[in-house]
Amino acid sequence: MKRLIYTFFVMISLFLSCSEPERTEPDCSTYNLLYHPYSAEEYELMMLLNTYRIQNNLSHVIPNNHIGSVCFRHTRWMIENNTYNHSGFQDRFDNIQCILNASRVGECVGYNYYTPQSMLNALINSPSHYMVIRSDANLVGCSIQTNEQGRKTFSMLLVKN
Repeated sequence: MKRLIYTFFVMISLFLSCSEPERTEPDCSTYNLLYHPYSAEEYELMMLLNTYRIQNNLSHVIPNNHIGSVCFRHTRWMIENNTYNHSGFQDRFDNIQCILNASRVGECVGYNYYTPQSMLNALINSPSHYMVIRSDANLVGCSIQTNEQGRKTFSMLLVKN
């Protein structure tokens, strides 16, 4: 009986210590609707993505200028910090959740790909990015920028709202 009680308390302790902290709602007053005019190269990347999605029996995604602006800021940050990752993703998610009522946001980033087709190929060949580009998203935004050495950096967000 003591062993059963001990096991019960251990299980309860593990359950309580492993539960996720409660997430608070973002302060939407800190975000504004933004506009990013897409370059021909960015537009080409999104059109290649849609061609890929349609060929794979997935719905197309609609380019969104607010999402593009969020991507622009992150791509600029990656170049300025010479760091290519998903840092600050929660803030980008909160922004898009507040402005576009997003339920899900997936992010893809890449560095040193020179054409939109090579960028898409890299996403297809990356298991984690592959899942993002094949999600049930209905909106997309991206940013492609070049650093001082002429290397391109990109970020793309796919959103379900």
